[in-house]
Amino acid sequence: VFDPVLKPAGWKQVEQLRKHIVATGLMREVKLVVVSPLTRTLQTAVGVFGVRHGSERISSPPPLVALDLCRELMIPSGATKRRSISESKFQFPEVDFSQIEDDEDVLWKPNRESRESFDARRRSFLQWLTFREEKNIAVVSHGAFLKNLVNSRDEDGSRFCGDQKTSNFSNCELFSIALHLKPSSSLC
Repeated sequence: VFDPVLKPAGWKQVEQLRKHIVATGLMREVKLVVVSPLTRTLQTAVGVFGVRHGSERISSPPPLVALDLCRELMIPSGATKRRSISESKFQFPEVDFSQIEDDEDVLWKPNRESRESFDARRRSFLQWLTFREEKNIAVVSHGAFLKNLVNSRDEDGSRFCGDQKTSNFSNCELFSIALHLKPSSSLC
């Protein structure tokens, strides 16, 4: 399936997560939401952090920024190929797509993404996060990418997220990690 959308069970998870984030005050804590440009993650980010959801309205939601760097591991399946940015902009006007240069998906190839390419994207994403002024950033991404991200190690072998979560990620799972990043790090 090409760039699939959320199913009813996914929308239910989004609704539950949004209620949790609003009820606990996390909505006020998040200063930026970075989201993979695949439709299911865009739907999740907008559903959880967007201005309006049903009758509920958030007065000052965090900005939402789409970034190709935090996409899922790309495999031959069309599920990891994104729609054009012009189509996504039309569907998700509240998301800033200015960080993505190419309208069409030039990253996706009909063969599995190499480990080197995947690691390079992860390193670039960590570097991008390092230079952000916001410190409370929500990342709406995919299981394989997130697992790779939190298991990243610095040049001295220490993990960027310390001894925090390293297992597989469930759909619409929320957890906090503190990344220990240094602008000079090689982001191994």
